[in-house]
Amino acid sequence: MASSRGRDVAVDLFLEVAEAAIHAILCVRKVYPRSTFERRLLYGAPIHMNRHPELCQYISSVLANARPLLLSGEAEKLVVSLHQEGSDGAGSEAYIFEAARFGSESQQGMGADEDTLLFDAEAQLRDLLLRTMALEWQLAPLPENCRFSLLVHSKGGTSGEGTRAALETGSWLLAMGSESARMVQSGEVSPLRTIDTLGLRFQVFASKW
Repeated sequence: MASSRGRDVAVDLFLEVAEAAIHAILCVRKVYPRSTFERRLLYGAPIHMNRHPELCQYISSVLANARPLLLSGEAEKLVVSLHQEGSDGAGSEAYIFEAARFGSESQQGMGADEDTLLFDAEAQLRDLLLRTMALEWQLAPLPENCRFSLLVHSKGGTSGEGTRAALETGSWLLAMGSESARMVQSGEVSPLRTIDTLGLRFQVFASKW
């Protein structure tokens, strides 16, 4: 069994990378103008982070509220949904961060020294961010006036204690099961990257319909 500390570290790493990738998606898919983003480096990869305080606060607060659900194992996915306001859903996209393991011991890398493991982790995370930024040249433009939302998917619906507590705060909206299924079962699904390092395993893929 992995220690609680190991799980904390894995979840925090997942959220750090997810936050950077969310900003990158909003930038390269032109949900917000490029001029509102500033260039930074994370794990040696160039990324773009939005400068608007309210947008940054919204993203940070959703991820902070998701953290206890990820730690407890109730949350299984973070989803970035891009959609045209007032449309029937055609032309929509979703970017799914699907968690598989936080802090569990992995056979991969056992016996390797710490520097080697850290180098591998950085390389994997850098590759994910570079692939996310490369979406700008790989995908057709979105329709104009697209909006986005962040969704946290719970394994047990509203039955989990942490999920019920989160809903009671008024900070969450409940995604319908049909909406969740449509994101991964209809249209075109493209894997971006699977991360498996330092007790952290998750995969990122895009769905378009």
